Amino acid sequence: MTKEERKALIKAGREDNVKYQSKAAVKQKKTGGLSNKQKEHKKAMPIAAKRSKIERSKRQKKIKQRGADKQFRGRKAWK
Repeated sequence: MTKEERKALIKAGREDNVKYQSKAAVKQKKTGGLSNKQKEHKKAMPIAAKRSKIERSKRQKKIKQRGADKQFRGRKAWK
């Protein structure tokens, strides 16, 4: 097989390949059902997990609010 024949073979194989596209474009063209990721996202969260998530976010907000009035966070370099 010569170099030219190999090149022709490679190019022929590449022609039926799809062009590069963004992930979103590929997903929009997709037909059929939902992906497992989409199903998981749609699923209702268990109540216990939901409560802990809400509690965690409240705790983080409270901590953030506590330090909001102070700008300086650290130690003075002088005395």
